[in-house]
Amino acid sequence: MFLKKRRLKYQDFINNVEMDAMPKPKNKPKVQALLDKINPPIEKIDKVKQEFIKPQTEDEWQKFHKMNEDGMKKAYESKEGYYKDNNKLFIAGTRDVQDVLDWPKIPLGTFQKSKIYKNVEPVFKEDDNINYVVGHSAGGSATLELENNFPNRKITSITYNAPIFERASTDIMDDLRDDNKPMRFASGWDPVSALDMNARTTYKAPEINLDIAKNISKVYKNPSLDNVINTVKSGFPDPLMGQHNMQGTYSNPSTAKDFIESGAKAIVAGNTLGTFLGNAIP
Repeated sequence: MFLKKRRLKYQDFINNVEMDAMPKPKNKPKVQALLDKINPPIEKIDKVKQEFIKPQTEDEWQKFHKMNEDGMKKAYESKEGYYKDNNKLFIAGTRDVQDVLDWPKIPLGTFQKSKIYKNVEPVFKEDDNINYVVGHSAGGSATLELENNFPNRKITSITYNAPIFERASTDIMDDLRDDNKPMRFASGWDPVSALDMNARTTYKAPEINLDIAKNISKVYKNPSLDNVINTVKSGFPDPLMGQHNMQGTYSNPSTAKDFIESGAKAIVAGNTLGTFLGNAIP
């Protein structure tokens, strides 16, 4: 005698089947489209959240620059010369001799063959989520190269102190609201980005290292081992006096007080070195 097949009750089904394994109702395309519009899937919500919104207030701009400065600091500290944070990619500029040798590739239009670009292109290609790319100095050239080589990605490209040559655009100059300017930033006295006439320009008080001037003078007067070590520790003078440095230049712009203090330091350093040179030259 055959056993009679027992019909499964609703409770039996719930108790023995995992929720993920339960059959899911399939809506008609038009119904599903309407439901997605009313309540979009999580992945679509995340994508909207990552879209770039241009800062409007001074406070928003400073937070924007601080975020980029922090990301760029990590890029310079990394072994590869870049830092990826979710949908953001930060590209450092010149860091070694090979990067210096790649400089001629910028005006020649062959920067895609540079070490900096070759390091970041695979990362950019493999992660479709990257839609926000920031570059400093030669890293800015790599940023613009990515934007040019991958036009369908429609990334937000942002550069700081990049070596760009572009004549002033009448349309941009006439826009008093500054909304039409590209997302390129430069320091007014930085020779590297001086030829980018359409960059958003800021001015930074020159960084004067008084310790270097004082220690050089001390070494001349008393060339002891301690004085020599102190001079080496004080570092080498920056010929650009901090104008090409991105850190703090944009998130914490110089005030009138900063320029006055910088000028006072320059006078002291000049007098110190002048005295040293006057004594050193027979």
